[in-house]
Amino acid sequence: MIAIPCVLWQAWIAATLIVLLAGAVALAQRARYTDPLARGIRAHRVALGFLAPAAIPMVVLVATPFVIGLVLGFYDHHHGTWVYVGLHNFGEILSGGGRALDDPLNFWFIFGVTVLWTIANVVFHVTIGVTLAAAPVAHVAAR
Repeated sequence: MIAIPCVLWQAWIAATLIVLLAGAVALAQRARYTDPLARGIRAHRVALGFLAPAAIPMVVLVATPFVIGLVLGFYDHHHGTWVYVGLHNFGEILSGGGRALDDPLNFWFIFGVTVLWTIANVVFHVTIGVTLAAAPVAHVAAR
């Protein structure tokens, strides 16, 4: 079912991978390789019940956009047409696209700013947090 949009978009590699994955799962089920997994799920269903409220949103909000972005990175889109370009887009990004290193549109410039921003945030948050945690608290005198 999930391969149908890939076929409609003429994404033959993605559609083939999805069909192959579905076939592999079907063969694994037929050979009973999935039985230990099913037994483990049944045995640990309470633990999985506690994990599900956190895991489901993580998959929906983090993993799904990541995978979709990764797949779209292999395509070029112009005027409603998707063209498979392979690793060209990734090479273009990592090479800087012909821009100078100090150009704000260069990937490495953006990467450097992100690293510096992250370091500054961690240092300030940890410093402020430890300072507040170690600060003496004025106790109200007991009556």
